[in-house]
Amino acid sequence: MPHRDAEPIEPHEIHRERLMEHAKEQLELGDRAQVSEKMWGAFSHALKVIADDRHWEYQKHAQARHILLALVEESGDHTLYANGKVANDLHENYYQDLMDLEEIEIARPSVERGLEQLHEIHQQYQTDPEYRRRADALVPPNSRYLIRQRRWEPLPAEPPGSE
Repeated sequence: MPHRDAEPIEPHEIHRERLMEHAKEQLELGDRAQVSEKMWGAFSHALKVIADDRHWEYQKHAQARHILLALVEESGDHTLYANGKVANDLHENYYQDLMDLEEIEIARPSVERGLEQLHEIHQQYQTDPEYRRRADALVPPNSRYLIRQRRWEPLPAEPPGSE
């Protein structure tokens, strides 16, 4: 597994866009599992852009939900959670293959809107100092996070017993 500070092969923004293009291609080919996973992957990479920018831990799938909930609280936009849930349902469909192409097509606008919402949150955080102050008050700035018992907790500066 690459080190957390290692750079990805391509930026998450580029990877996100490429995955959505692949999703459209796979939809035309009728590959339900692949289109489902590509759309989830695009959403996940959009979350990764935000997590990396804020030094939040995002190494496991379960952390996506917690990041999403933090962003819903930060933005006050509850439709983001619903759109993220649709993306996650598509991820589950990759393994279960229960959704038909029509249902996947119905889900696509929600994923696309979720991607727009995440981009808007990221841009606002980058450009609006007041928004950034409010967001950072919800989650301490420049900290890495670990999910424990369904809440954010800062990682200790030094591992226990490393003195």
